[in-house]
Amino acid sequence: MALSEPEKHNAIHGFLRSRNWNLLHRTSNQAVVGTVLHPCMGYPFGLGVTVEYTLTGIGLSVTTTATNLGDRPCPYGSGHHPYLTVGAEQINPCSLQLQADSWLPTDDRGLPRGVESVDGSSYDFAQGRTIGDQNIDNTFTDLLPFPCVPPHWSR
Repeated sequence: MALSEPEKHNAIHGFLRSRNWNLLHRTSNQAVVGTVLHPCMGYPFGLGVTVEYTLTGIGLSVTTTATNLGDRPCPYGSGHHPYLTVGAEQINPCSLQLQADSWLPTDDRGLPRGVESVDGSSYDFAQGRTIGDQNIDNTFTDLLPFPCVPPHWSR
């Protein structure tokens, strides 16, 4: 795979980042895009992927569906890190509320090195608080299912 983060010797963006996506469906509050990943060096599997973006009164939901197009098991992982504006030049004065029980600390290459509880840590946003100068470039896990307690941003 191409090293998308060469200074850390990481190939973090997989095979779909620079793939051509097709618009499959669109309404005033929803868009569905899709692509097909054909077997290639480093990933000898066929995979169909769709991503559905739906905007409702409580927020944006993103649903990814992957379909194995082959006749043998196909390993697959997915991650999203959208960059959304909250109407401010910086997010430091914004408040974040996120119901997660755990987060993944990383090593100097940004690779996960375990799982830690958010309780009592600087990654505990369960009650909502100002982000401030905290750098957040980690994965949160053990999230409460949406829409029970959706993440909430405010300024």
